Amino acid sequence: MRAKAVKVAVSLAADEYRLVESERRARHVTRSAVVAEALRHWFEYGRKQDQIRAYVEGYRKLPESAGETTLFENIAAETLAGEEWEE
Repeated sequence: MRAKAVKVAVSLAADEYRLVESERRARHVTRSAVVAEALRHWFEYGRKQDQIRAYVEGYRKLPESAGETTLFENIAAETLAGEEWEE
């Protein structure tokens, strides 16, 4: 079940408004649909940035050892050894 919709007034620069109008007409969607989709993308971007920050922080706290790096290099070399490469 969808949550009840709430109206929100938003101000845009004239050039941004024209872009939104052009795109929404081309896609046959409402302004509300455009704004809702933009917000979904913005929220998802924020979540991904949080995940990247957590990954980097974790790596800085516990980077792989020289032995692990060598192991990964060997696995990659073995995996790619059978591949044919175009020159």
